[in-house]
Amino acid sequence: MQLTINENEKQLLEEVIISEIDEVKEEIHHTDDFDFKEKLKVRLEILEKLLNKIRMLV
Repeated sequence: MQLTINENEKQLLEEVIISEIDEVKEEIHHTDDFDFKEKLKVRLEILEKLLNKIRMLV
């Protein structure tokens, strides 16, 4: 799958993902539910990988 985006779109995606990463990290820190925490950790990992992919776009 390919996605073509311009620089403004790339920048916005980065900002949105970074914001979500911060929120997920905060939620991980505050939750006591082990299963939920594990789901959040998986979500965090996906978000971080996605952010890295977006940053590699020219």
